Amino acid sequence: MFPNPSQIMQQSAIPVSLPVTNALLSSSVTIDVPDDATGVMVQCSAQDVHFRVGTGQTTTLTATTSDFRISVNNLTPVIIPLPPGGRIAFIENAATATLVYAFVR
Repeated sequence: MFPNPSQIMQQSAIPVSLPVTNALLSSSVTIDVPDDATGVMVQCSAQDVHFRVGTGQTTTLTATTSDFRISVNNLTPVIIPLPPGGRIAFIENAATATLVYAFVR
């Protein structure tokens, strides 16, 4: 599902982390952005996934199903720009969503 490194390079993004798969999105999951990342490359399967971006000062960040959405119908990964030292939260639209993500610059 996730692109190989040559596909990432074609999208003008350099990976700064290995891809991570998360299928436990029934409640909001918040991830801290690495200092050297300027974005996150994401792709979901089975169900849509919603996300919310916050700054490093955000102590509580919770995604809801009314936030921005990544569609399961996207055939290529989506790159979401992120603030340095920020956070991003994900939640599934319905049961069985799987999210694959890698931080990029």
